[in-house]
Formats: sequence, C-alpha cells, structure tokens
Amino acid sequence: MIAWNRVTSENLSRYRETLNNALCPLLSYHLETYDDTNAFYDQLVHLINESANHTLPKLIYIPTQSHFGLSIAAHKHEREMRRIWVCEGRSRGRQHQSYSNYKDAKRQFRNTLQNACDSYLQRTYQDIDDAAGCDIRLFMKLVSKQRPRKNKVYPEIVYKDQMYKDPVGVAEAFSRYYSDVFKPKNDKNFNNDNKYCWLRHSVSEDSVYCAPCVLFSPHNAKEKSLVTTPVTKWSNLGKYIKRHLSLCAGHHGACASAESFMKIHCGEKLSVQAQLDSKHAADVRRNRHVLGVITEVIVLCGRQNIPLRSHDDKSSNFMALLNDRAKRDSILKEHLESTFTTIVNALEVLEHEGDAKARSYRCSILKFDFIISLVAVEFIIQGLLPLNNMLQGKCCDLIEAAKEARVLIAQIRAERADDLVWEALYEKAVTMATVHDVLPSKPRTTGRQQQRVNVPAESVSDYWKRALFFPFMDHLATELEDRLLTAHDRFLTQYLIPSQLHQLTTTHVDGIYAAYSYDFIGDKEAFQSEVSRWKIRWSLDDGSESEKPVDLKSTVDSTNKDLYPNIFTCLVILLTMPVSTASAERAFSVMRRVKTYLRSTMTSQRMSGLAMLHSYKNVHIDIDKIINEFDNCREDGRGCEDYRHMEIETNVVSNTSGSARVRLANTDILVGIKAELGAPAPEKPDKGRLDSANATPEFEGRGGEELATEISGMLNRAYDCPACLDLQKLCVIPNQQCWVLYIDILLLECGGNLFDAASIAVKAALYNTKIPTVTVSRDEGIMELEISDDPYDVQKIEVKLAPCIVTLSKIGHSHVVDASQKEESCCLARLMMGVTQNGTITALKKEGSGSLDPTSVEDMIEVGSVQITSDHLPVFLSLKLEYNVHILKQ
Repeated sequence: MIAWNRVTSENLSRYRETLNNALCPLLSYHLETYDDTNAFYDQLVHLINESANHTLPKLIYIPTQSHFGLSIAAHKHEREMRRIWVCEGRSRGRQHQSYSNYKDAKRQFRNTLQNACDSYLQRTYQDIDDAAGCDIRLFMKLVSKQRPRKNKVYPEIVYKDQMYKDPVGVAEAFSRYYSDVFKPKNDKNFNNDNKYCWLRHSVSEDSVYCAPCVLFSPHNAKEKSLVTTPVTKWSNLGKYIKRHLSLCAGHHGACASAESFMKIHCGEKLSVQAQLDSKHAADVRRNRHVLGVITEVIVLCGRQNIPLRSHDDKSSNFMALLNDRAKRDSILKEHLESTFTTIVNALEVLEHEGDAKARSYRCSILKFDFIISLVAVEFIIQGLLPLNNMLQGKCCDLIEAAKEARVLIAQIRAERADDLVWEALYEKAVTMATVHDVLPSKPRTTGRQQQRVNVPAESVSDYWKRALFFPFMDHLATELEDRLLTAHDRFLTQYLIPSQLHQLTTTHVDGIYAAYSYDFIGDKEAFQSEVSRWKIRWSLDDGSESEKPVDLKSTVDSTNKDLYPNIFTCLVILLTMPVSTASAERAFSVMRRVKTYLRSTMTSQRMSGLAMLHSYKNVHIDIDKIINEFDNCREDGRGCEDYRHMEIETNVVSNTSGSARVRLANTDILVGIKAELGAPAPEKPDKGRLDSANATPEFEGRGGEELATEISGMLNRAYDCPACLDLQKLCVIPNQQCWVLYIDILLLECGGNLFDAASIAVKAALYNTKIPTVTVSRDEGIMELEISDDPYDVQKIEVKLAPCIVTLSKIGHSHVVDASQKEESCCLARLMMGVTQNGTITALKKEGSGSLDPTSVEDMIEVGSVQITSDHLPVFLSLKLEYNVHILKQ
C-alpha cells in the first residue's frame, strides 16, 4: 500500500518521469487483434506497478498501533479521575471537586477521541479517492487512445485470464488492478476482496448502481448518485465514486449489512434470530436437565420416607443427595456452585413477571456491602461448623468443646492479624461483584455520624476491613469465650458421670467446688468426702460397665438426692445449662413417620403427595411430564385444561318460563326463556320451534353489539342439530299450534370465555323451563285449547343431549380452555365447537387473525371433546340437584 501521507514532491517527480519514459513506447503500439489488446494491457499494468514500487514509499501495517494516532494520555487521565471519585464515596454534584474533575476529564477524552477518529478517516478517504480518480482517468485515457469508440463499441480488455467487454467490465478490471497495487499480498490484516465489488451494471438502463446502498441504505439519503440516480458517463466514473464515498453517510453501513446478509444466506453465519433461538434452546435443555435431577431426588426421598430438611440446610438429606449427584454431573455441579448467580437470575425473572418484591430484593443483594458481608461471613462461619455439630449432639463432651473453643479463638485472632487473609476475601468479593457489574464502593464518610459506621479509611478495602471484618471477628471471639471458656469449671461436673469417673482427679474436684461453692451444703472437706463415696458407690456396683449412666439425664435419675445432695445439685445445674436447643427440638420428632417435625410446615397437599410416594413405590413416575407441568401452568395456577370456579343458579326471573344465571369467575350471564303458542314451521309441522337466541350486552364498551351477535350466531349453529332437543313434545296440534321458545341472553359482566358461559347458561335455563300442559277439545267442530293454571301441571324439556360450547385458545405453542380476559388478549386464534354429552360435534368455528395447522386443530378437537364430555355430567347433576331443592322449597 502506498503511504500517501509521506509522499513528497520529489517522489511525485520521479514517479511522473519514470512513468512517462515507460509509456512513450506504448503510444506507438498498434492494436489489431484481441491478443494485441491483451499484451498491451499486461504491459501497461506491469509498467504502472514497477513505477510505483520503485519511486513511491510503502505503508507498513502495524496491528498494535492505533489507526487514528490517539494518545492514551487523555484516557489515563479520565480513568484516574474516576478512580479518585469512586474512592471518595461517589459523591454527586458540581460542588464536589472529585466529581467535577471526573466529568471534565471524561468530556475531554470523548472530544479528543471523536476529533482524532474524524481526522483519520477524512485523511484516509481523501488519499484513496485522489489516487483512484487519478489512475482511473489515466487508464481510461490510454485505452481510449488505442481504440476509439464507434457506435458504442467499448474496448475489450483481459485481466488475469478474464475478458471484459462493457464499461462495467472495464471499471471492474481496473478496480481489481487498483486492489492489487495498493494492497499488500498475503496479509491477514487486510481484506483482499475487490474494493469496488459493490458496483453493479444495469443492462436495461446501461448504467452503474451501488447495490448495497440501493438495497440497504435509508430512502431519505441526501446523496442520490449511484443510489437512485445511476451513472451513465463512464469517463466521470471516478468522480462519481469519490463523491459517493464522501457524501453518502450510510455507504459503509450498507456494505456491512450486505456482507452480513450474504453470509447468512450462504450459511456461513447464523442470523440473529437463529442465534437467539439456539441460545434459548441451550438454556432450556440445561434448565430441564437440572430440574429433572432435582425432581428425581425429591421422588427418591418421598419413596424412602427420607425428610428433605434437617436442622441446617447444608447437612440436609436433600442437599447431600444433590451434592453426591453433582460429583458425576458437571451441569448440576455448575448450577450448585453458582448459587448467588442463580438467585439473582431468579429474581430478575420474577421482576419481569411483575413480582412487586423481587426488584427490591435483587437491588439489595446487588450491593457491594451485601456481597462483601456474604463472603466474609461464609469464610468465618466455616470454621465453626465442627464445633456447632458437636454441641448439637445428644451426648456432647463440654470439656472437649471448651478446648475446641480455645483453638477457634486462637485461629480467629491469627486470621485477624494476617492481612493476606483479608486481601484474599476482598479479591473474591470484587470478582463476584464484577460478574454482576457491581463496583466496589463504601458509604460516604463525614466528620460526624451516629446512625452507621463511619470509620476513617483511605481505600474501599481498608474501610470494609475496619467496619466489617475486625468487629465481626472480635465479637465472635468474645462470644465463644463468654459462653464456653468462662463456664469451663462448671463443665468439669461431667466427670461425675459414672462412665467417666476414671478421669476425675483432685484438681477437677477442687475446680468443681470453686464453681459451685455458693450452691453447696457444707465445706470443701464435706464435698470431697461425698465425691469419694460417689466413686466407691459406682465401683462396688454389681452391674457391668455398659449399664452405668452415660449422660447427665440418666445420672440425675440414678442419684439419691438425700445421700449425695451436693453432687445432685451440680448435676442439675449443669443439666439446665443447654448450649443449644437441638435436644429440645428433637423431642418433637416422635410424630408419625410421614408427618415429622422436619415436615411440620407442609400443607395437606404436600403430605398427601409424600404419602402416595411412600405407599406406591413401584409406580413409574414420568419426569418429563412433571417438568412439562411447569410449562403448562397458567397465571392463576390452573392447568391448560382446567376451568375456573363456576356458579349456576336457576329460576332467578319470576316472569319467565325458565331462567338461569351463570358466574364463571368474573363472567356473569343471565338467560331467560319465554314459552308462547305459535304456528309450527312449514318444513317441520309436527315439531315445536326454538327461536334464535338474542344476546344483549349490559356492560359498556366498544364492540359489545358485535360480540352479542357472534354469541347468538354460534348458539344457533350449535342447536341446529335435530338430535339436540326433542321438539316433538312441543307440538300441540300438527300443522296448527306448537310451543315456541324465545331465548334472551343478557351479558352482565365480561371476564373472558363468554361463549362457554353463555352455552351453559342456555342449557341450565332450558332445564329450568316449565311448559304448561295444554288440553285440546272440540266444540261443534271447532278445536279449543285449554292451558292449565296449575304450576305443577307442567312438562319438562329433555336437555341431556343439549350441546355446550367449548373454546380453545391458541397461546404460543399450547392451547387452553376457559381463557381469562388477559389470556384472550394474548391469543391470536381460537377454535369454538359445540359438543353434546356423547361427543357429537354440532358446530365448529375458528376466530382470530392467527393460523392453525391441521395437527393443532385435531389436538384441539380431541381435547374439546374429552373436556366437554367430562364436564357435561357434573353440570347436569348440578341442575338436577338445584331443581329438586327448588321443588322441596315450594
């Protein structure tokens, strides 16, 4: 590549002189055949290359050097000012000097960077365009001299064994030549593709366009050349290219978009959607694997009646089994080790789902004070676990516990004095905070502060060491000393237990007397005599060693208070000094095998599930089905095929032949039926008539009338089947009189799934309809009708085969029944069908702008048929019970 910024006038003079001397012999060169043209072109290219290589300086590409020559001094100054601002408590406002200095340094760095980039790009494009324009004009001039144009017959040239016969080919050949001249060979830091590969020739217009800009640039771009205005003047092609590169702001972005599009089209690169889908699929596979392992562990514990919890979480059976599985499962091991990250991710998901408390919890744990406290406490508490487990044992050695407490106190004080321990903890906290973009910080320090810690510190590390690490270590050492070491002499009483009398010495007896002297009867000699008798008493015991008491409780029960009053006193006092509450808590673990104390907080549903697991150990459990339950769970906790709570009330309107009111969650519908005498239909002279349902919305809102019309139409289609109702019973006189049922539907409140609720309400109202008995008599050849006034002299309508509508809404990859109002807003398509109790489909309708593939339609029809068949019987029994209760009341 030519270093044009280092080209001097002397270099240009030498280049011009060398090129003129080399081109003079070519001017007399005669071109008669294609071979002559090819030879001329090869000679021309060779001369230009040789002249440039011998006279013009070369540009050396250095990968580590900044392209725009920006000094890093401004960047270092900005980072230093920011470090000072963070260390001083991140105070905000121009009144703080550190904040003002940081903002000024940041603004200066951005301006310096922008100016350097703009200057570098302007110089680079200007040099390249100047060279391109110069060489294009020279090349076209030489070619035109050799073969003058006649009738738009353009010169034909060959470059690298390829012939170009049109103006676009000439431009492309020269662009290849230009790329070979000004680009280094075999350099991976440069792209060796054609520089002007974005030029395209239009055969119909005989012009040149910039293909990426035509396809990918904004339509309101100011520069029109090579985009909407093609180039037809070939002699000025270089000028138009230069103008396009300098004025078209979106050219480089359009080229990048075109290159990315071609790579995606050829399969060399994944699209953004494919990358997102692949990452999402990997996350789903990982989460399903972890959830499957956890479910298997829970099933194992349930079948073997193993409690999940324990007195602490880390030693619980559940965590022990999971840790054992993690030794052979790298995915589970990574999940268990990233507990903090898992909690943060879970809170983010809950926050996106609308949990009000998740955001506050996540913000609280993503603070540096919480992270540094978590790391420090975890490190310190780990050393206390062995002593903690020892003290919670049923038979614990208090003297050994006191010795271990001395060891822990010495360890705590040694770690407190070792700066390397704190530096390692601080580095671990900083690493954990960096993963979640949390900067190490400390509270703002002031001259006077009474509400929180205000220790002086020069750095964040020193502040937390003095404010958190040192106080916690000192407090822990003090508590261990007060609770275990201060009462060490009282713990010597455990040597009075018969199984440990062989370890009792005179020093121990003196220590016991010193600790309990205020509670004893008599002097020191009397207590020593009592201890001597105590030793002889258990040494003369006929029982074996295994029958001697081994703990305080059994020793107190075996001690005679009158014979050994002082020993009894010190044993009782030691027994009432519990070091923990573990023994008292274990007293409640005598409950049933399943309902143990460790499961005392479980609900009846969980207890039933654990009992089933323990009773039916041989039943196979499908883990994938359990995992799918998480995917099938809806917003209100229902499954995909579950209905909301429904209430049915009949005989609610007194001036109708039958009425019913259905409440399906927030959906409220009232249906009234009026029976009147009328003429039968001509095509059905021996049957009654069921007039079309008329739905009216009571609530306000746009589209209420259209919705009522849709409900009426769907119900009419569902009841149009002859097998739904026995209408022959409604005929009074064939071809003359019959009962006509007028159905009115009033939509009181819309809470989703109006069609299903309306169909159930219509069926309940038909079941409640009472048609008076009609007596037909003849008087002098005239037929007279007499309607009975007796309210019990009526006939009922058989509605066992009356259809109900079930609506299945397509949401994502699943379909749900009884969609709520929120779910209906997310639904793109839904399938409504009228189904009778025996599974006969009487009507089918699809609504929504989305599409349904045939497989989904078949699945939805199968689910709807099974669902409506299982729901018909409970509805029918409820209606029958309601009717019987009403009759009893009357």
